[in-house]
Amino acid sequence: MHVLILSALDPTGKAGAYRDVETVGAMGLETTLLLTAITQQNDAGVKTVKPVSPNYLLKQWSLLKKERSYSAIKVGLVPDMGSSEAVKTILSEAGCPSVVDTPFFASSGGKLVLDDPVKVYEPLFPLTSLLTPNAGEAETLTKIRIENSKDVTEAGHALTKMCRAVLIKGGHIDGEYVTDTLFAEGKIRTFSHKRSNVQKRGTGCFLSSSIAGNLARGLDLETAVDESIKSTINYITEGNLLNINKR
Repeated sequence: MHVLILSALDPTGKAGAYRDVETVGAMGLETTLLLTAITQQNDAGVKTVKPVSPNYLLKQWSLLKKERSYSAIKVGLVPDMGSSEAVKTILSEAGCPSVVDTPFFASSGGKLVLDDPVKVYEPLFPLTSLLTPNAGEAETLTKIRIENSKDVTEAGHALTKMCRAVLIKGGHIDGEYVTDTLFAEGKIRTFSHKRSNVQKRGTGCFLSSSIAGNLARGLDLETAVDESIKSTINYITEGNLLNINKR
């Protein structure tokens, strides 16, 4: 089982490609990495984002697809319109389940997507198995102000008109409990847990990569999301990648 990761380099190692590869690797799965951008940053925030040439991405992809097929794809930062076109081509040609995360801004501070993020990510939606925005990113994508569960439901329904399934992460919504909400196949399922006071970077990368890994294992979407949320909670509270179940 092999997972293709399209993500950006965070030199701190706390998010982006480092976190994606470590997460999937800890699940006992193989990974292949295509860098979409190189960032200049530290824990205080992002200074610059340098996209990798779309032509380079596609040439590297043409080499990779000759050697193996993939069981799932995780997409992280897509920095601009040129990158979007390249990623769209890769998703189309790979023909496997895909999890698309939407890191418009770094958790440490700073803009990551250089062009209009809606225009950058929307072309990927028809090829996306699961979209994983946080509440703020869902607001950007739908123009719906999200402050409570009713708003989440409205935004989720709007997004599922554009892609097959959406997991809106609730960590940015105030409350004692965090509720992540999955919209898939006309159904809504919520996953709630007590909010931790531990602050960690890269948790969104961890969650989306874990879901991609579970889809690569052959789990159905709801089970993949459920197991990955549990693993993410363990990672936040225990800080140990090895808590991810291997199969």
